[in-house]
Amino acid sequence: MRLSVQESPASARETTHRCSLCGLVFRWDPEVGASACGRCPLGRGCGMVMCPNCGFEFPATSRVVNGLGRLLSRAVSRRRGRRA
Repeated sequence: MRLSVQESPASARETTHRCSLCGLVFRWDPEVGASACGRCPLGRGCGMVMCPNCGFEFPATSRVVNGLGRLLSRAVSRRRGRRA
């Protein structure tokens, strides 16, 4: 079951994603997505996002990107601490 792109204003739990296959930018609501994936044997909480345009599934968050972001923020905060 594919979801349509939501026209309503984004709620706090929705996040914007860009499909790496077709390039569509869309908002993903985890609660709506979980109900749409009812046929999947993994069920809720798999952490995957499905593009409503092409059906491509990808992780909602990347551990590598999150880790690099943490390292970068630490480096920036340390650098700012030295300048003060």
